[in-house]
Amino acid sequence: MRCEVVALREDGWLLPRFRSCMHRAVVGDLVLREAFDPQLRRTVRRAALLDLATGRELAAPAPLFDARVVAIDRECFTITGFEREHDALLDRYRDIAQSWYCVPGERSASDAELLKTAMGPVREETQP
Repeated sequence: MRCEVVALREDGWLLPRFRSCMHRAVVGDLVLREAFDPQLRRTVRRAALLDLATGRELAAPAPLFDARVVAIDRECFTITGFEREHDALLDRYRDIAQSWYCVPGERSASDAELLKTAMGPVREETQP
């Protein structure tokens, strides 16, 4: 499924709104499959974005392991899971929480508008 994807976390921390709107959406074919994971020694649900031209997995955003769809709306959905990062110095893997805001198809809306929708309306304070 062709999607625009925006990562909502950086190094496991939820990005604040002012930083989220600076990230550009990545367009690709979203796939969600079960696959055997040798590090966990079990089958996991794995979400990844594929390049539209070659069909190969994109390096960024990194694939999500134990991926699950947590919210579906009329025009978007959210997938959560964890990314796997390899630490070459210690020769070990580190799992980092991540969420993707996904919009099916290619849209002309700005990334700021996509994230504004993802984060919900901004509550305006009223003066007494």
